[in-house]
Amino acid sequence: MKQISATIYFVLISFFSFAQSVTFLNQYQHQIWDTQKYPPTYFRIDKVDSANLIQKVFTLDSLLVQESVSRKNDVGNWILASESKFFENGEKEYEYTFEQTNGEKKTLYYHENGVLYSSILKNGETIISESYFDEEGTPREKPVDEDPSPHGGLEGWFGYLSDNLKYPREARRNGFEGVLIIAFVVNEEGKLEELNAVNPEEIHPLLLEEGLRVVQDYPFLWTPGKRDGKNVRVLMKLPLKFSLSGR
Repeated sequence: MKQISATIYFVLISFFSFAQSVTFLNQYQHQIWDTQKYPPTYFRIDKVDSANLIQKVFTLDSLLVQESVSRKNDVGNWILASESKFFENGEKEYEYTFEQTNGEKKTLYYHENGVLYSSILKNGETIISESYFDEEGTPREKPVDEDPSPHGGLEGWFGYLSDNLKYPREARRNGFEGVLIIAFVVNEEGKLEELNAVNPEEIHPLLLEEGLRVVQDYPFLWTPGKRDGKNVRVLMKLPLKFSLSGR
């Protein structure tokens, strides 16, 4: 932890000498508390004042990977005003802005070489304009981008979970409940890889074990995700709810 502490100290001095808090995150950017049992992959620095919440996420070697600004609306709730994510080479990968005064949302994605990939302007959920570009910056038609989908769609997925998820007896007897968030990669062939728990500290180990088991035992291929019409690897995060009330 000495190296981590030194890195955070450097970032605090360089970027946020007035920061209010530091939060350790795992590889899914989910908060962790026991950094000995679950070594962090990232840390987040938060700065809050009366009108703004500024958050920056860094790797342990001080590489900025994400930053966001939230502002309070008329009733005092935090609303995301802007967000940016970055490739490992430092180039911007994604940028989002929201204008509270007129409800317009602008989303920009970039190629890894820094050239704009897409620009989408919305008012609410209505698309006002959209444009797409190749890696040279030349305008092109809208690409075919699709998310992965399980066999039989979401109905088939939830049907499988309903039929195969078994509530551990000891967990039921002791009243253990919770929501386990499962992460996995759907590869180009539709197979599941890199199965893991996003929030292992927030769920009882018995429920964690059963949740991982039922997803590991899924017998069907998924339909792979597509980017620009080509099959690609996609990280998925899905919740599994353990509830004794059945709700």
